[in-house]
Amino acid sequence: MTWINLEILNFNKTNLFGTIPTEMGLRLRLKILHFEANNLSGTIPTQLGKLNELLHVSFGLNSLIGNLPTELGKCTKLRKIDFSQNHLKGSIPMEIIQLKEVTEFSLNDNYLFNSFWHWRMEESS
Repeated sequence: MTWINLEILNFNKTNLFGTIPTEMGLRLRLKILHFEANNLSGTIPTQLGKLNELLHVSFGLNSLIGNLPTELGKCTKLRKIDFSQNHLKGSIPMEIIQLKEVTEFSLNDNYLFNSFWHWRMEESS
């Protein structure tokens, strides 16, 4: 089964484990990716940045490591980003901060840093 027309993939709280497959970036029609509260580990694949139609990406409550990939900034239709309660580290890429359509942005309980709040406050004034 190829699922070439797949737009929504919701596997919240399904006890999935392992890594996020890089092939997920080949499902170009995907609009919603929800994988909250599982046992996913490893890094976030840069290939997710190829999902031009992506509106929601949610991988909160997992065990993901590494950095947020700058490639997510290519998903210009993104409205919801949730990678909260993982083990991510490093800075929040400016490419992600500058996404204009985002209305929900959750990265709490990670090891991330940035001048994000300062930059957003200047933008709103």
